[in-house]
Parts: sequence; structure tokens; C-alpha cells
Amino acid sequence: MNKEKSIKLDVNDKDLAVKVLYARELGYNVEFSMSDYFKYTAAKNINITSFRIFSRFFSGVDTEGNKIDFSSYKGKEISYADMVDLIYKYPTHPKENNNIKTGYEFTALYEEYTKKKSLYDKAMKGELVLSHYKTNSNDDRYAANALIFGSASLEIEHKNVKFYIDKNGIPSEIQNFSFIALDDNYDYKSNKIPTILNKIVQYALRDSSSATTKIRFIDDRGDNRFITINRTEFDWLKHHTSN
Repeated sequence: MNKEKSIKLDVNDKDLAVKVLYARELGYNVEFSMSDYFKYTAAKNINITSFRIFSRFFSGVDTEGNKIDFSSYKGKEISYADMVDLIYKYPTHPKENNNIKTGYEFTALYEEYTKKKSLYDKAMKGELVLSHYKTNSNDDRYAANALIFGSASLEIEHKNVKFYIDKNGIPSEIQNFSFIALDDNYDYKSNKIPTILNKIVQYALRDSSSATTKIRFIDDRGDNRFITINRTEFDWLKHHTSN
């Protein structure tokens, strides 16, 4: 079995696009510093307020518009998975409903179930899609970032996050929050990026290769990547963030 070859590149390199294309021609995967990725690309605009679950937590209201009862959690921490259950609630499959009388009723309830299930699954995964095509096109790095990273995925580091409820049963603080950039592929074939634009870029670069190059992010941020934020700080950050 052939061992995969990788080369580490500088996300801030002015010749980044050319080097990634060259690496692909040589059969190399590419690696980037995650801290640099968050500093020099559109990912720099993403923060805790970009993930909807945290706004819902501080609002104290679930997706059905009902107030969440935190009375049994006073002075306690809640895990990420448990918070998803409280806010999004895992939906009941219609086949478990004995009151359904018609096929039409079942179909309607099943459609509602699939929508809620999809919302629940997305929240549990904690993934956010970031489009590098929709950022400031006047930025010097725009073209290279759009070409190489296209539409990337970020994900909350679930196992570390805790939601703190104060002694009065009020959502008070989010502890140990961080998110990572997920590994991706560079191949002009992602279903998350504008296919037509990629074909134009591919033609302009005279690149006819159909090879796929893996993009990996090396997490070099250390423990200082984790943040703890209270309600006041969160509201201030949300007010001053545009994403």
C-alpha cells in the first residue's frame, strides 16, 4: 500500500493557488496551520455567535417557541448533547403514533418528522458551512482562498463545551467553546461550491486534471483556543459581529 504524501503550505502565501495545483499534479495532499487558516481567510469572521445553538441557549426558548425548564439544572453544567436535546428535541416517528387514521395524515406527519430530524441532526453535529466565495472580493487573498477552500466546513468541539445554569435557573455562561476546520478535498467536484465558477477557473488555469487532493488542517492553537463567555459578553459580541 502506498503511503500518502503530504506537503505543508502557508495559507498566507501569495502563490498559494499555484502551489496547491502543483502539489496536486505531483500527487501530494496539502496541509495548513489551523491557526493561520482562522487568521487569514474568511474563517476569521466566524465566532461563537455564528452557531445558532448558543443564541437559543441564552434565549431560553426551544425550536417550538416554548420556554425551556432549567429548574432541575440550577447551579449545574449541561453537556452539548443534552443541550441539543433540550433545545431541538428528538422528534417522534409517526409510526409510533397510534392515533393516525389515514395515509395522508401519516405522510404529512412524516414530512414534519424528517424536517425536525434534519434540524436535530445538524444541531448535534454542530457544523457550519463557510463560503469563501461570499467574502470581501477586494481582499488580496480572496481569489486564492475562494479557489482552494471554496465552501469549507467548521465544527464545534462538542466534548469540551458546557452550558452553565445559574442558581436561579437562568442560562448564564458557555464554557470551553472552540471550533475546528474540517478536512476537505480540492477537486472541482464539491457539491457545496459553485460548479460553473470552478469550471471557469479550471479553464483559465488550463488545468484539466481530475485528481483529488486532500486538504488537512493541523490544529496548532493549543488550549488557549477555548473560551468562556457569559450572557453580557455574548450579546455584545453578537451586536458587533456581521456574519
